[in-house]
Amino acid sequence: MKAFLVIVLLVSLGFNLYLARGWEAQRSAAPSSDPHLLHHTTPAGPNAAAQAPAAETTDAPLSWEKLRELSPGSQVVRLREAGWPDRLIESVVAHPVDQRIADLSRRSMALRSLQRYWEMPSPDEAFSHDYLARYQRLQAEREQLLEAAFGERQSPSVFGFQPPEILAVPAEKRSAVREILSDYAAVTARIHAEAGGMLLAEDREKLRELEQQRRRDLQEVLTPEELFEMDLRTSPTSMALRWELQAFSPTEEEFREIFQIRQVFEELAPQNRPGAPIADPDLRAEMDRQIRELLDEERYRDYQLAQDPRFQSLTLLTRRLGLPAETARQIHFYRESHDQALAAVREDPALDDEERSLRIEALEQEAREVLTDALGERGYQALRSQQRAPAGAVNIQRLGP
Repeated sequence: MKAFLVIVLLVSLGFNLYLARGWEAQRSAAPSSDPHLLHHTTPAGPNAAAQAPAAETTDAPLSWEKLRELSPGSQVVRLREAGWPDRLIESVVAHPVDQRIADLSRRSMALRSLQRYWEMPSPDEAFSHDYLARYQRLQAEREQLLEAAFGERQSPSVFGFQPPEILAVPAEKRSAVREILSDYAAVTARIHAEAGGMLLAEDREKLRELEQQRRRDLQEVLTPEELFEMDLRTSPTSMALRWELQAFSPTEEEFREIFQIRQVFEELAPQNRPGAPIADPDLRAEMDRQIRELLDEERYRDYQLAQDPRFQSLTLLTRRLGLPAETARQIHFYRESHDQALAAVREDPALDDEERSLRIEALEQEAREVLTDALGERGYQALRSQQRAPAGAVNIQRLGP
């Protein structure tokens, strides 16, 4: 037994010596772990730095201090040569601006922490126009710095999120558009902050004038076609239209054409808030007529149906439940016929109170069974909770517990 233990110990000792020598060889071949040194390595590919300006490159280690002395474009070249991914390079290049953004945010958070938790925030320095304007300027400065460093934007992975209103315009105009949007966003935020959640008539007038001025400034920078593309993505009208047309499921072409019609009629009704339904009945009728001419008969019927708030809610519910789109239509038309049958029973003068109650109860029982079969118990209960039926319509709230 002792001889066996001796053999095991000798084998173990030899194996440990082998591992130690291998580790020492690896350590001598590996680059220094000094975080202040950035060693030159083989570039990731032949075009790794093709989009960035040329930089003075050497085989000598590059310290953080030396890196900060380089131009942003040269930083991109050196770090790509060292094998850094663009996401990390972005953090290095934007570091000076990010530090200023962080300092500004810390000051704002410090002020907000002093607010009484039981009171609504007041438009103090933490939410002031000055703070918002500085924050917007720093964000714009950061984007401009990255664009200068990396050249033309190549992919979302380099710059992260880009607002759709910026991506909708040509690259050479993005800085000017971003500056306009930032300035007006700061002023708009100030008006809302000072209103404290209660906009008065004069506040709404300020916002309306501000939007008109913002649009004039954009028109000086963008062509009508470019501004239209931007409006399609981010204007109040496009956002409202996307919501209203959910149940219609428009194609891109249909959405663009309906949006264009809607935009024209909103301009004819300047008293209308952008994105709000056209209040003038004559203008609304003419707008609907033009949309009808745009669509074929079947699609126009779909469009009309999609304007019904009850059908909109039903469409959202069936999508949430993962049911076919046709389910919403079937339930909608069933509810319409059921409402008519219920109204006929209530208004039938030949029925006495007892017979009328029995027929109403039978109709409600039928509705409960049909809706539960179509939506399932979970969907039926959700429909009951959201239903606010007008007088004379089937009252889902009464259809059982």
